[in-house]
Amino acid sequence: MGALLRQLAAQKQPAPDDAPPVTAGMLLGTAGLVLFAFLYYIDERMASAAAADLRGGFRQGSDDGSWLSTAYTLGQVLMIPMTPWLAMVFSPRRMAAVLIVVTVLSAAALTAHQSYATVIALRLLQGFGEGGSVPLMLGAILQVIPPYRKPEALTVYGLVVTIPVAASFSLSGVAVDFAGWRWLLSSAPLLGPVALFLVLTFLPKKPIEWSAFYKADYFGLFCLTAAAASLVVACDQGQRLDWFDSGFIDALFVLFAWFAVCFVLNTLWRPDALYALSTFRKPNFTIGLLEIGVFSASLLGASMLFPMEQEQLRYLRPLQVGNTLLWLGIPLACVASMLPFLLRHVDARPVLALGLTLGCIGSWLCVWLSPAWAGHDYLPFLLLQATGWLMVMVTNAFLTTGVLEPKDMLTGSAMFNLTRTLGFSAGGAIVTAIVTVRERVHSNANVVRSLDPGRPPVQHYIAQVQADPLATRLATLGQAQARVLSYADAWGWLAIALLVALALTLILAPAKVMIPPGRPTKP
Repeated sequence: MGALLRQLAAQKQPAPDDAPPVTAGMLLGTAGLVLFAFLYYIDERMASAAAADLRGGFRQGSDDGSWLSTAYTLGQVLMIPMTPWLAMVFSPRRMAAVLIVVTVLSAAALTAHQSYATVIALRLLQGFGEGGSVPLMLGAILQVIPPYRKPEALTVYGLVVTIPVAASFSLSGVAVDFAGWRWLLSSAPLLGPVALFLVLTFLPKKPIEWSAFYKADYFGLFCLTAAAASLVVACDQGQRLDWFDSGFIDALFVLFAWFAVCFVLNTLWRPDALYALSTFRKPNFTIGLLEIGVFSASLLGASMLFPMEQEQLRYLRPLQVGNTLLWLGIPLACVASMLPFLLRHVDARPVLALGLTLGCIGSWLCVWLSPAWAGHDYLPFLLLQATGWLMVMVTNAFLTTGVLEPKDMLTGSAMFNLTRTLGFSAGGAIVTAIVTVRERVHSNANVVRSLDPGRPPVQHYIAQVQADPLATRLATLGQAQARVLSYADAWGWLAIALLVALALTLILAPAKVMIPPGRPTKP
């Protein structure tokens, strides 16, 4: 099936010299896909930022309510692997229109239902609808936008990914505190119709390719989807079920390993596999996928740790946390204005290495946090990290997709986004596990030993809180200090993960520098 899809794509892809000029209609149709992808990221981050309010709105506790996010992420990974195949069969225009309608209807229906089974099914359907948005957007950017405009197009992609990280807490805080929790689900009904109009009006109409539908690589598609779904559910539910002490989590990891091996073997042995082996033989693509997976885990971890610390230690609401995170828009705007110029005139690898280095330094400086830190104490280090986020997202996509042939753009973008999604899921699980485990370690060892009532600092503290029971106050002090130390450990591990991604950069090959038409190239 993969060979047939690539042949069809090659037939529809004009030669570079004969490529038609990009029209305003093509740009507006691509803008509709960009808006759809932005809608997906906003929905994802807002639901995460106000997860407690969303669970409360649906009258669910922390255990049952955890499946709200799991069902949404599961729907995404079920859709992402199928996106290139369905887009080639039914055309990106039909595909995007159907997914937008599914997203809008499921989000609107969620606000009117309280039944637990119905809500979980609708969240799964909403994730399913939004899961194909980014592969379609990235595929359109790589296929429609001229090569010499690729730096600007990928910068837009990077902003679509990173802006919701900075703005989601403020948006969710305003929605919950001033309008009600249902407004957390309002972005799809508000923005979806605009994206649908742009897609249906301006994207080109193409006939249905039934030959590709009947000759599909169903086995490879099923194995990849099952492996990704097993890993996502295991990561989302692992902390709640105590990881490998749960038979359910053990079974999910076994299924992930089994289906992953089956997918690899199918790709190796089947000449017409959907995800071609020749694509993975390109070092930039394979190494780039590993790097974006590690970076995505670090990015989500970094975007989680600061809000978690502020909410658990300082009891701040999302809107209060968002007042600090909004400042991250300044470095994002500055970097976005410079990146196209850098990618066109400088090797992308040093820019990628610089972004990873800034993120690593920003994470490492957060290791020195103390209980007295507030939002303004974090801000310089968060600004340093945000400066690197956009550099890494854009340059990694530039180097990874730069080796793809036009016929492989859709499958390559789908694999790129699937890796990013799995990295996000794994990053959230790993950070939560590190904080939990290290908090127990510090509570049971270092902090308890430091609270010796015979030490002068502890005696001074006891004299100040004589009105309260001594044991209770000492336990409260020890728990708070242990939690601070656990967050510091998590920041350190994120810095180490970024060092691993930085090491992978050394293996990447340089990408071609894009020269606008009419400008002479350097001899």
